[in-house]
Amino acid sequence: MPRFRCLILGVLILCGLVAGSEYALRYHFDLAAPQIGLNSQNFGWTACNHSYLAAPVNQTITFAIKPGVTNDLHFGDAGFRQAATSSNLTAPETICLGDERVLAPEIEHHQTFIALWDQLSNSSRGRNDESSICNAGMPYGCPLLWQIQFDERILPLKPRRVVCFIGQACLQNDYHVRRSVIFDEYGQIVACKHPGIKSVDRNSPQKRQKNPLEDYALLRLGVPVICKFFLNDMTQNDPLRTASPMVMKTAGSNEFLQLSLNPLLDMAKRCQAANIEFFVVYLPDQDEILNHEGHQISRNHSETHRQIASEYLTNAGVPFIDLISLLKSDPQVANAFNKQSDHFSVAGHQMIADLLVKSFNLSQATNVMENRVTK
Repeated sequence: MPRFRCLILGVLILCGLVAGSEYALRYHFDLAAPQIGLNSQNFGWTACNHSYLAAPVNQTITFAIKPGVTNDLHFGDAGFRQAATSSNLTAPETICLGDERVLAPEIEHHQTFIALWDQLSNSSRGRNDESSICNAGMPYGCPLLWQIQFDERILPLKPRRVVCFIGQACLQNDYHVRRSVIFDEYGQIVACKHPGIKSVDRNSPQKRQKNPLEDYALLRLGVPVICKFFLNDMTQNDPLRTASPMVMKTAGSNEFLQLSLNPLLDMAKRCQAANIEFFVVYLPDQDEILNHEGHQISRNHSETHRQIASEYLTNAGVPFIDLISLLKSDPQVANAFNKQSDHFSVAGHQMIADLLVKSFNLSQATNVMENRVTK
């Protein structure tokens, strides 16, 4: 009899734990998920019915680096990442567009190359005021997605300069976003609805059909974790792989590559019409610089794509800065990336910031000389 009572008590306790876990995950996912090393796939961005993803305006998103270790991402009223104590900018000097490598959710804001570049630029000019360079990194941040959101999020702020960071992931990000874009007969974007938003007629029988298991957060999240545990593939070792499924490379044709770069030409024209400087900067991935042993490589599979991007943008008159050769010249380049990830380490962000300061100082000097020649 006592054993039976212990069994009943154990079952009740187990049911209570399951019910409590289900409640926590279903109604307090943002608080519970980071404690077990899970992240939102889009860093707080939500599915949108007209611009693919909507930014987390005036929100703080908790990013799980590993179970129990988190990093808070603070976003202002424009949906740009900023320091917790920063005030919202009404007229930023520079807006940096890019993907999650620019956003850099795994490190503090002041450690990102955007914040470091801002700090170095202000110190060189003897300014210690508020930040003037905005971090507009976002998931799937390819040129096509920024073209869709350009009029809504960038032009109203009237910056002096817009810098778009591209890399190998742009081609695959473009593929994911382009599938949701509707173009007219002239190639203009008509609509872009995230596939997570399903348009189902209320009177359709599909509206009433629903899998009852979809409501249970414990099953949806617990089963993959258990499977990966038994397969020895726990994603906590690399939280960026959980949060960003776009690190995989796609070897597309030259036509697809140019198609993914076309939005840059449109943004450059719109910036020129608004008297805004526009630059494109190429951020290399780890496998473009280092091999598996951490040694530098001379050539890689992306060299042709990079040359095509350089020629395509240069011939169109778009200023293009390639950081790969500059980064290779740094003797500490082996420490520029996180292990098993294309995201930059803290040391890598410092390297990129130094290179950006040098590159844009040189670019400004070149523009001054060109203006003197033409006058």
